[in-house]
Amino acid sequence: MPKVRPVPTEAEQLQRAGKAFDRMDTNKDGTVTRAEFDAAKPMRRGNGPHSRKP
Repeated sequence: MPKVRPVPTEAEQLQRAGKAFDRMDTNKDGTVTRAEFDAAKPMRRGNGPHSRKP
């Protein structure tokens, strides 16, 4: 039987989202520009629950 990870709490999800935002906001101005978002593409693994599998 495959190992099942527990569902993250809302607080854990917000913490992860905040960390991702901080990594993308490279100039630390509190916003993520299109250029910063596009530059972060290699960070996004595409293995989340809504990613498309070939």
